[in-house]
This record gives sequence, structure tokens and C-alpha cells, in this order.
Amino acid sequence: MDVIRNRIVVSDPWRHELSLPADKATAELAPGDVIVCLQRWLSDWDALLARGGRVGVRIDASDDLRQLIDTQLCELWLVEFHFESFDDGRAYSRARLLRSRHDFHGDIRAAGDVSRDRLGFMERCGFNVFSLPAQANLAAALAAFDEIGDTYQPAADGGASVARLRGHRAPLAVRSAA
Repeated sequence: MDVIRNRIVVSDPWRHELSLPADKATAELAPGDVIVCLQRWLSDWDALLARGGRVGVRIDASDDLRQLIDTQLCELWLVEFHFESFDDGRAYSRARLLRSRHDFHGDIRAAGDVSRDRLGFMERCGFNVFSLPAQANLAAALAAFDEIGDTYQPAADGGASVARLRGHRAPLAVRSAA
């Protein structure tokens, strides 16, 4: 399967291993790049890192991002946010927090209900890898990144907003006469 990574269509090297093993005997994973669920990362992060290969973690809408941040976040190569539906925007905020506040330099992937019309917004929030549905035309989806040229709010991508480009600054708060 192909994904868009940093605005280039590439083959996806990652394998999903999202179920928790019934016991430690079945916990062994084959070498290679693997994405695990947050619960598995929290319980086995030391063994996952020792096995060889890169490790990524999938965050579902119901997962608590603070649990991931409190572990070895710097050891992860990828954090995948799963969009269960287009109307759940929590992953946008979470991606921006990882990039801006927690200085995460690995890949942040959007997966699940991801569509072409939101790619530019997702990128502004910190996503750099996009897993679109199998029937999506990834080459055509690349055009979505350049459809919005000017932006009005600051974001994780560091792009200048229209106000900053015009040299405006936010007005100072009006002081009340006390």
C-alpha cells in the first residue's frame, strides 16, 4: 500500500500489530517496522524497542495522549492518529501538541477517515504522513496541499499568517481605569 509522506507518494513500510497478545509467549513480533496500539506500547515498550526495527504507536480517539507523552516518546519513529469519522477533530489538536509543545520530530500519520479535502489542514497541524483509502488517487490528492495559499491562524507548520505577512500585531489589551 502507498501513502503520502512529506508530499511524496511512497510505499508504506509499516505493519500494523494492533491486538494485544494473550500471553508473553505470543508477544514476539517479527523484525521490521511495526505500529502497535497504545496499550501494547505502555506495557511492552522496552521489549518492543529491543527487538529491532522501528516502532510506531496508533492513537485512537478514546486514547489518552498524556499516557504516550509520559513514556519514551523520543524513542518512537511514528505516531498514527486514527480518524474514526470526519467530524472528530481531536487528532488535529493532538498532532499540534506533539509537534509544538512536545517537540516530536518523528512522523505523524493520519489514518482512517482521511480525505483529500482535509490534507492541507492536517499538514498545518503537524501531520506529514497520510494514509488515504485504497481507492483514493494519491497523485491527484497531492494537489490538495497547494489549494490554500494564505492562512489566517498560526499553526504547527510554522507558516506565516496573513496578519504577520502584513506586519500587523495583535492589539494590546485595553487597560481598565482602576
